[in-house]
Amino acid sequence: MLQVLFVCTGNTCRSPMAEALARDLVRRDPEMAARI
Repeated sequence: MLQVLFVCTGNTCRSPMAEALARDLVRRDPEMAARI
């Protein structure tokens, strides 16, 4: 299983945006084994 961690120290909106994009990718491809 692939685990992804988004960390941003310079801009507090980048990590949540990256998480939202990754969640959308997982939603579009249910076969993708990802834990976000």
